[in-house]
Amino acid sequence: MGRGRGGSTMKGEEYNVERPKMWRYYRMVYMPMSYLYGKRFEDLYYLYPLVQDVLWDSLYISTESLLTHFHFNKLRNKSLEVTMKHIHYEDENSRYITIGCVNKVLCMLACWVEDPNGGYFREHLGRVPDYLWVAEDGMKMQSFGNQVWDTSFAIQALLASDMNDEISNTFRKGYDFIKKSQVKDNPSGDFKGMYRHISKGRGLFQIKITDGKYLIPLLKH
Repeated sequence: MGRGRGGSTMKGEEYNVERPKMWRYYRMVYMPMSYLYGKRFEDLYYLYPLVQDVLWDSLYISTESLLTHFHFNKLRNKSLEVTMKHIHYEDENSRYITIGCVNKVLCMLACWVEDPNGGYFREHLGRVPDYLWVAEDGMKMQSFGNQVWDTSFAIQALLASDMNDEISNTFRKGYDFIKKSQVKDNPSGDFKGMYRHISKGRGLFQIKITDGKYLIPLLKH
C-alpha cells in the first residue's frame, strides 16, 4: 500500500512520507486522517469509559506541552496548512466526489473541522447524494461505478465471439461510449507539484461525473 517511512506532510521529498510513491487510496485516506489527528479532533458521540479517559488524559498532559512548544507548534500548523491545501485540491478536481465513499466522509469531516460554516464544507454536502441510494432494506452508501471498465471488457468478449457483422451497431455504440468517456484534460494548476500525473488521454473506470470533470479512481497518481 505504498512505502511510507513516517514523517510529516510538509513538502520536501525526504519528509513527506514519500507521498509520490504512496498508493493513491492510502494517500487520500491518510491526508484527512492526519489533519484530524493534528487538529486534535475528538469524537464525543460515544462516551468513553473512565479508565480510557484517565489513560488518554495522562498521555495528553505529559506530551502535549512539549508538542505545543513554539517551534513544534509552528511546524504542526504549517504541516496542517499544507495538508489541507492538498485536500482542497483533490476535492476541487473531483468536484467534491473524491475517489470513494470512505475518503469522501473523511475529507468532508476535515473541511468541517477547518470551518463548519465554510464554502468547502458546503460544497461537500452538495455531493453527498451522489453516494446515497435507497434499497429495499433502507438507505445505503455506495462507492463509484465501473461502467467504462465493464463496457471495455464486454466489447473485448464480443470481439472474441466472431460475430462482428451481426452486432456491428453494438460495437459502434460501445466505442462511442468509451471515446466520450476519455479524459480530455489534465488536473488543474501545478498538478505535478500536487503529486499528480498527466491524465489527458487516459481512460476512466467509470463515466464522467455530471458537471464535466472526471473521476479516475484507479490511477496511481
